[in-house]
Amino acid sequence: MTTPTAGKINKMEAFRKAQTDFCTYYDSLCALQNSYPLARIRDSAAEGLLNCQVHKMRRNDWCPVLTALRANRIMHTVIFTDKWEENAQHYFNDDEGSVRARLPMRLIAKRTDNETVTDIIRSVRPILSNSDSLTTLLLEGLQMDIKIIKLLAKGLYRNQSLKHLSLKGSGIGDKGLTVICQVLKNFHCLEWIDFTWCHLTAGGMNAIADMIRFQSIHRQSSVWKDSLRGGHFTSPSTRISGLKRITLNLNPNIRDSGATLLVQALEDDVWIKALDMQTCGLTSNTAHLFQSLLRTNKGLLIIDIRENALMDDDEVDVLMEMLSKRQGSQGFEKNRYEWLDVEISRIHDLLKTAGVPIYRRRKKPSSALPVTHHHVPSGQTKLKRKGQPWRTAARPSQRWKNSLPSSVSKRLSSTDEEKSHYSSSCISNGSLTNGTTTTNEAAAHHTKPIQVTMTMEEFQQLQSEVVRCHNKLREEEKARLELKTRLNQLEEENKLLLSSVKKQSLKGSSSSLDDEAIQTIEGTFKQFNAFLDLLNEKGYSHLTKLLSQS
Repeated sequence: MTTPTAGKINKMEAFRKAQTDFCTYYDSLCALQNSYPLARIRDSAAEGLLNCQVHKMRRNDWCPVLTALRANRIMHTVIFTDKWEENAQHYFNDDEGSVRARLPMRLIAKRTDNETVTDIIRSVRPILSNSDSLTTLLLEGLQMDIKIIKLLAKGLYRNQSLKHLSLKGSGIGDKGLTVICQVLKNFHCLEWIDFTWCHLTAGGMNAIADMIRFQSIHRQSSVWKDSLRGGHFTSPSTRISGLKRITLNLNPNIRDSGATLLVQALEDDVWIKALDMQTCGLTSNTAHLFQSLLRTNKGLLIIDIRENALMDDDEVDVLMEMLSKRQGSQGFEKNRYEWLDVEISRIHDLLKTAGVPIYRRRKKPSSALPVTHHHVPSGQTKLKRKGQPWRTAARPSQRWKNSLPSSVSKRLSSTDEEKSHYSSSCISNGSLTNGTTTTNEAAAHHTKPIQVTMTMEEFQQLQSEVVRCHNKLREEEKARLELKTRLNQLEEENKLLLSSVKKQSLKGSSSSLDDEAIQTIEGTFKQFNAFLDLLNEKGYSHLTKLLSQS
């Protein structure tokens, strides 16, 4: 029989293990409710990334996933996506009813239940509040009301590590935007926020403009602190953390009035690097405003105003030329600030052929081997799980990365490239120590050796000259050390003299000095003259002239 205290201890130990090991805790929760764990979630969680496609999960699968997520503390990326593109396609099409009628029923997106979205936000809130490793949070296609947004805002208020937040297709509106921006004013770690297809209007741009101004004031104060005496000042636009990119694509009700508010806020800002406003109902007047903004603001690298039907193409080309010149002159960071894909083209690609299913099954190639051969491709091992063939077990691990958003997949590919580059550099360094480098052999094979003819007398002259320069360098270094020590002594004596003068002035005897003060002054003058004589002896007479003139 186990005592109650022993049961509590076992629960605490299990909870501590769940904070660092998502997969084992998820498997145990699935075993408790007699369900099979999803291979897609297990394979992605093994790399510290949780990717949940809401429209592909059943109601019974949610409880173990969300419970394991509440306990986890080491997940660096959390993604919840729903079919927001199919919801958006009807808004940007002229004949809405006919297109919706021609689409198959399984392609029409169904909104997720409000209870499910609330459970998702409640499970995300603990990892936001308690985790220091979470850097990316994508909540795309989840329809949120004002209560859910306030729950999310409470979790964001305590977070100190998040760098990328996406609410794409969430439909928060202007009220939800004001709630989020009130929290993000004091949130100085976030670098990229995405409000694509959130039903925003020109009234909501006031909240974003106030957030930009508030963060710019905070950054200017931090730059001022670093520029004080004793601070280590570096380039403020790169070192100081804060918001760097704002994405507002597919919000056609922003229009010129909302864009003017953003331009006014960005006139005095240096730290915002990218602004994305595709399909926002902008006209050529806004293009002129952005062109004048680029003449005053030297920090912007990307202003994406493509796919605005009321804007002239010539104005967009002029703006793109100005940005390309700036990117070439400032050393554009390609991996950090990239041009995003055109969102409206992704939506229209779903409607290329009406009535044809979009998500087709892949056809088997003609050269496919029969099932009885059990052919394994090169570089692939058989994954064995209970009750599954190895092909079925290997399929989720191969395809879960294809469903990730472009920003996350690019980040994972960049980290893989850095790892491969690090391993190749380690191999090359190891081969250098052994003396068997392939690069050096290739260079020696392609480059011809340079032949230099020199007599013995010339060689001896060069050697003697090198020895003479080396001795001269040593002498100059010794003289420099002596001068530095002498200068330090004089500075200390000067400080003592100033302190004594201040004491005399406080006592009220500013008109007449004491004998001790006069003696110290005379002593310092004598030492200064001796220092000048030492400079003349060492051959630094030009310094004595400068000191006498000053």
